[in-house]
Amino acid sequence: MKTMSVEDLRTKKHSDLLELAVRDARAVAKRQGVVLSMNALANDIGDGKCYVCMAGAVMLQSLGMSPDTTETNACLELYDKEGSPFAVINNMRFGLFDSVRSNDTAVLDVLEDARALIKQNYDRKKGRASWETYLRVAKMLRSVGQ
Repeated sequence: MKTMSVEDLRTKKHSDLLELAVRDARAVAKRQGVVLSMNALANDIGDGKCYVCMAGAVMLQSLGMSPDTTETNACLELYDKEGSPFAVINNMRFGLFDSVRSNDTAVLDVLEDARALIKQNYDRKKGRASWETYLRVAKMLRSVGQ
């Protein structure tokens, strides 16, 4: 079910994007025919299932894209565009906050702490940290206006 557009996503703060990605990933993981896999943006590998990462989950859940159409070039174009919220989500999954533009010491300190928290809780097998870690990071980012 489409609840927003790509332009809506572009206006969201990093904390909001991270919370949205967690919410959508949890939701799509319960959907028939969809597999949460951090090794895939959003695609069908021929087994009739749609494999999605956190960014792909937002495409399916919040943008309302069909699992049948997520392998199209349009999906990749959304990801590759400058300032793509999907690239931001994927980078935050690894603890990368390069898209945060700030010289404020408080912001930089929070980003350092957020990176460390994600790194500490990162599960290589899952390709991500725990959902609770990401929600905690979102709270940290929100505390400094990010």
